[in-house]
Amino acid sequence: MTSKEEIAECEKVFKKLDLNHDGKLSREELMAGYSKTMGDMAESEVDRIMNMVDTDGSGFVEYSEWIVASINLKNVLTEEKF
Repeated sequence: MTSKEEIAECEKVFKKLDLNHDGKLSREELMAGYSKTMGDMAESEVDRIMNMVDTDGSGFVEYSEWIVASINLKNVLTEEKF
């Protein structure tokens, strides 16, 4: 079961990545966040996240998709990668 603290942490990371504060993450926003710590590996990681998390195929990761993915795939979306 997911704790309130884990959800709060997921929300914190989402807000940190959501540079234009529109409630969804573009590929570019993910690249900006992931490239800080992953360097050359960021692009493949962002592609993997987009493929796994953008379940409605909108080209964006909405907050609800992020939370579901964070709960189910904690190893994919962790703040340590930023």
